[in-house]
Amino acid sequence: MKSVKSAGLIHDNDYAKFPEGTIKNETPTAEGTAVVRELYGDPLTNIYAILKDRGIALNNLEDNELNGYQLLDALRLLVNELNDVEQILTIDAGSWKIGLDFTLLPEKYILFAKASENFNPALTFIKGTAGNDYPFIAVGGFVAGNELMIVLSEAGSVAYNLSALGINSSPNELFTPFGTPLQFMSLAGKIWYQEDGKIFSDKPEIYDIQARISEKEAAPNLILLQTIIIKGNFLCLSFDPDNEIYFFHKILEDFSDMVLMEIDVDLNPGTVYDLHMYAGTDTLYLSNDSNNTPDDYKFSEHFVDFVNNTISIVSSFQLNEDFRNTTNAVIVGKEKLYTLVNGELTRWDFDGNVTIINTFNSFVGVLFDVAGSVYHSVNGVAKKWELL
Repeated sequence: MKSVKSAGLIHDNDYAKFPEGTIKNETPTAEGTAVVRELYGDPLTNIYAILKDRGIALNNLEDNELNGYQLLDALRLLVNELNDVEQILTIDAGSWKIGLDFTLLPEKYILFAKASENFNPALTFIKGTAGNDYPFIAVGGFVAGNELMIVLSEAGSVAYNLSALGINSSPNELFTPFGTPLQFMSLAGKIWYQEDGKIFSDKPEIYDIQARISEKEAAPNLILLQTIIIKGNFLCLSFDPDNEIYFFHKILEDFSDMVLMEIDVDLNPGTVYDLHMYAGTDTLYLSNDSNNTPDDYKFSEHFVDFVNNTISIVSSFQLNEDFRNTTNAVIVGKEKLYTLVNGELTRWDFDGNVTIINTFNSFVGVLFDVAGSVYHSVNGVAKKWELL
């Protein structure tokens, strides 16, 4: 926007008071500031732009008490991109980070954000785009995907977990009328299912993910094997039988496209083992040592970064050698995997121990995880199970 000073017009040049100059009245002995486009064009066209952006058509009437004030009407409809848009709370260089310039915000500024990572009490600062760090704590902690209200303060910022108040919390009973839910869903609110290459919810809504990935990877016979929701994002494992290659894709939030995830281990293309993926709160586990061995019980642990779209190996470990892959399984904590196969509930400890918990002869059902709670579903009704 042009200023009266930059326009080179006659103006009041008391720059101590008015750094960009201001209007100078005409007097009998001195010229005043001219009414010209260079000075008044920008403010006028900006007003027109505000009205157009807010969907208010010019009525071509003089604004007054009788006709109303159209600019005032438009200002009442303005949104604030600082706190009317959900921010994302991420981790960057050992601190929590929000994509806002803190120097533009008042003290005790309130915003809403979605966590991209689980709360880590070792990270005690939050920073903005300008690099200034504020002390940071989270009341009650949070997990990836939780909705947060954050109060920013130089003296100490606080995050309050709205999901813990019931927005994303898991009830004792869920209904699963559409079949077998996804094995792992880090977010509550909707139950998601997968069948015939499609994922769908009880909203209802349905997306042909297999067809979209097949087209994207130019693999006409591609098969969507598994879908989970981890750290608030959909992650798909698919397989191209023509080239014997496994793929991992992140589905965009609006389901319009998917992004190929880069994984830092060799998935052994050209060789097909029974690769399965399992998920804990924030960790991805791959069986068969990431498709490098026929032994189902050999696992690799991975960190998933949805900001950079990467999957990085953390460690390897082995379950008991009797373990066989199944999608009817859940991981509890970071050290146990439970399976329900042929009515037998079994716990597979990450240190190699195995324990048969119980046998259900009359019903089998399926196990799945929603927001950290384990459910057992039979005949369209799922009950929360306490697995230790």
